[in-house]
Amino acid sequence: MITAALLLFCAGGAELTAFHPPEADVYLEVPDVEKLVVQLRSAPAARFVDDPDVQKLGALTQQLGYDLGALVRAAAPRLAIEAESGALYSVGDLGRVAMSWSGLDPADGDTRDLNARAGLVLVCEFGSEASAEHMTAALREAKWLTDPAPRTSNEAESLELGGNKLALERHHLSAFFLELEAWSVRDGQRWILGAGTETPEMVSARLAGRAPSLPTREKLFARESTFTPSSGTTVLRLHSDLQTVPFADALGASGLGSTLITALLPFAGARGLWRIELRGERFVTESSYVRLAASTPLEAMQGKGPVPPASTRYVPKEAVGAWVTPIAPENVGGVLAMLLLGSNVERKPSEERDRRMSAAFGRALGPNAAFSMLPITSLPVGGNGSLMPRILVTFELRDKAAFTQAFADLTKLVQEAQPKLTIEERPYHKIPITVFTPPADTGTPTATPTDNPLLAMLDTDGSKPCVVVLDDRVLITLSPTHARSEIQRFEKQRAAKDEPELHFLAAPGRIPADAVEASSLDWAGLFGKLYDVARGFAPMLAQGEALPFDPATLPSSSSFTRFFQPSFSWTKRHEHGLYTYSESSFGLETPVTIAAVIAGISRTQGGDAAGLLGGGALGQRASGGGRGQHESIGKATPDTAAGAKAPANGKPIGSVPVKDEAREKTLAALRAVKTGIAVYRSQSGRAPEKLADLLVGTENFPKGFLDPQSVPKDAWSRELRYAPDAQGPKYKLWSIGPDGVDQDGAGDDVLAP
Repeated sequence: MITAALLLFCAGGAELTAFHPPEADVYLEVPDVEKLVVQLRSAPAARFVDDPDVQKLGALTQQLGYDLGALVRAAAPRLAIEAESGALYSVGDLGRVAMSWSGLDPADGDTRDLNARAGLVLVCEFGSEASAEHMTAALREAKWLTDPAPRTSNEAESLELGGNKLALERHHLSAFFLELEAWSVRDGQRWILGAGTETPEMVSARLAGRAPSLPTREKLFARESTFTPSSGTTVLRLHSDLQTVPFADALGASGLGSTLITALLPFAGARGLWRIELRGERFVTESSYVRLAASTPLEAMQGKGPVPPASTRYVPKEAVGAWVTPIAPENVGGVLAMLLLGSNVERKPSEERDRRMSAAFGRALGPNAAFSMLPITSLPVGGNGSLMPRILVTFELRDKAAFTQAFADLTKLVQEAQPKLTIEERPYHKIPITVFTPPADTGTPTATPTDNPLLAMLDTDGSKPCVVVLDDRVLITLSPTHARSEIQRFEKQRAAKDEPELHFLAAPGRIPADAVEASSLDWAGLFGKLYDVARGFAPMLAQGEALPFDPATLPSSSSFTRFFQPSFSWTKRHEHGLYTYSESSFGLETPVTIAAVIAGISRTQGGDAAGLLGGGALGQRASGGGRGQHESIGKATPDTAAGAKAPANGKPIGSVPVKDEAREKTLAALRAVKTGIAVYRSQSGRAPEKLADLLVGTENFPKGFLDPQSVPKDAWSRELRYAPDAQGPKYKLWSIGPDGVDQDGAGDDVLAP
């Protein structure tokens, strides 16, 4: 519902601003919905939804009982008068849309109930009067509008626009976690909706000039002239004067939903303007704003200068998320205390100790810092563990002795504030790891237990923050396992004496010299890796029970993540406050793209993306009256590999080489054993001494760690070779290959992938 609403709630021309109140917290516009839908056909998500492998994955979701596309279509209004049943969005001939919200920020004395203070004005312009007339019925069918509460005697039954009295309909609006009384009118090809505190009389007064309204679009977005010249299709423009995060109360102040809203609404807590354009295959967002929300401890830690170039060297190459910024080292102690204690634990103030600790951190650390999120490489099994993000924080270390002093003060402070907190050193390769283990019972209410294994895995309450001091950096992780992995990485790089491979964010010219922060997020890498892990673990987690699908038939993540490149953004200061530039393949700021992705996963039939996105007349215009060239994108025939060109004789040109079936069979056996070892290691903390140990059942895995219950052989019916590391967690796994000669993984031997 929210996704479809954001597609609709945008804005059109300058005259449409006259409908909206001058104190609006947020004003949105989409100048040309039809053009946008046409251009989206070339975006990565449109090619993604047409991909055969994505449709295979959609078949799986249906077998599991989740038709995601059907859920979206059921909630999305069918705006086209004659909409295709399979279309995700049926926008018909919708052209311009304008939307404003007011009352999101509470004023002094306002009620905390957002339903009682929020106001909404929505204006939609269609290409025909018939489509505008259909709008109310479409929203009622989607359950956005229902019958209103009983009317009072003084409620107007018409709205005067330009001297015309228009019939007014009353409704109840359910959207955006809000329940508001609403009204609507149709004025030719234009449809207007008001809700909450926005009455017909208020809108009529603004249109007649008896009350102030928003400035014209040219004035409201005048600062857009400081952006790069427009070179694509405008997705939306937005003006914000919003100090709070809207709808957070409905989701819980600290819940995952609130976090997602904050990520998808970057204008929350800011005053300024945003413009999103689709340029080729990339969504480009530019914004000029000032922050209104109170600064957080993390923001207090940020330094004032530009991003030090060396910061990106602290980001591992495989990180799926990264944020680099200069820091004020003297403020690091406060952030670490918050991390280790949480926001609910009060500590006794000590000005002398705080001053000494800040000074020591100031001497110990440099301005370089990096925050990284690494891909999830394993799943919690047998009811143990959680799907905890692999977060890595890295600070530049300049004075190890000064840091030791500062860290000792910090540890003492933390222990006094939380006596039940366990602090211990666990050396790994002779490098101490300081582990902070929260008490098992904190006295705070716990979440309601859930039978949903995915939600249980997302529980991150079991984190144990760790601090590791290396030669030139300080590392902070959320678990000892992650800390050990980072020590291994550091030792490997030092032994190789080679420059480490650089992260995407470190590419020359990626971050301007005057940027004060920069970040990147590889959504495809994040979810693709998680998908591959789940795909590999599926047979093991079933423990011999029948699955509703064959995991071997599922495509690898690379078959569909190839469409998307990492997003990145950077911010610099300018005369108007802050300027942020970002690029993304997903276009997370454009919810229509997210919904298209969901629809692609849910589909099990062929068809092009234009039908999904447009439907009705618009879908026909978007495809030029026929399927045309777009039909072939992402569709492989039995005779051609994806991307190969097939001439008239039917023989592919440039097709991929024929696979070595024996090698593929051997790799499948190696992968199966590797998965079993991973599960075994998650239970015991070490690799098995021999592969036969994988067949021994445990309490959590009574049927052992291989499915079927036997150690597979390679394609030449030979035993696989296995050599565990003496220290336990590492091992080597391979096949001696077709020649039958063991070359310790070299030659034609086949190593485990």
